[in-house]
Amino acid sequence: LAISGPLRAGRPYAPPDRRLIASVAAGELMKGTQRRTKMQLAEDLESRAVSLGLTSDASDPVGVDISGGALSREADVLFTALAEVLRMPTFPEDELEKEKKRLVGSIRQQQDQTSIRAYERVMGRIYPPSHPLHRLKGAERIARAEALTREDLARRLWPKGTFVDLEYTF
Repeated sequence: LAISGPLRAGRPYAPPDRRLIASVAAGELMKGTQRRTKMQLAEDLESRAVSLGLTSDASDPVGVDISGGALSREADVLFTALAEVLRMPTFPEDELEKEKKRLVGSIRQQQDQTSIRAYERVMGRIYPPSHPLHRLKGAERIARAEALTREDLARRLWPKGTFVDLEYTF
């Protein structure tokens, strides 16, 4: 069984001042739930040969990409884990701190590339701040990354009643 599909959440659907938060939150969903820690979740899935991933990319028009795979007899494990990470994430503080350091380091490294800085300038001038493709300068992105809190991530990134449209193959 293989699943893939979009969740209409994340950067393209977030308010302009919350786009970084939405992308980080998507990446942090697999870091623990109210029922299981990151390690417990990983061990439970891996011991049954189940994979599950949620990613968000600034250039992705669908928001958050969901992908996963399992043997058909383990489909319930896959779908239960997906529901758990979407409905009961905990966003552990220690994991968020690691992600913030990684993100700040990545932004600083990008700033060494003139092509990235030029891209930021062009996209910042072409698109208004309300547009999903508008880019902030590196220093602004670093300040927003350093200011992220667990409470920021815990705010619901998608409206209640949102459904996930998955494609699957057996």
